[in-house]
Amino acid sequence: MKKLVEKVAEYDADYADDLKEMLGEYDNDVEDIPIPFPFSFGSEKEFEDAEVLLKEVADITEAKAYSFIVEAMSVDNEEDTVPSLFTECREGKIFLTLFDWEYKKVDEEEYESTDEDIQSFRLKIF
Repeated sequence: MKKLVEKVAEYDADYADDLKEMLGEYDNDVEDIPIPFPFSFGSEKEFEDAEVLLKEVADITEAKAYSFIVEAMSVDNEEDTVPSLFTECREGKIFLTLFDWEYKKVDEEEYESTDEDIQSFRLKIF
């Protein structure tokens, strides 16, 4: 985990300190550890830099999957969006879980990596 913290420190030293403290609460020899990255982007360049960081983190940690929260099209009304959780696993499984605005699960679908509907959500980290 030392390499991970060092890599994150190259981008954000304060967050690296917080991450180091959080990682100390886990036994990384026996536990899969969720690593949160509280990103927001002001430009395409910031997004691209974050994607590079996540690719490096995925390589360092041998990440099994990544997830992020997005707004996706509602099942009931194509003109509405709902909070959604996008997950891609290293072995190729992809899921999109839709919630209502009270955060109750309303739908979940599994996708193939070639499915056009989810290409805009995928990160290039595996």
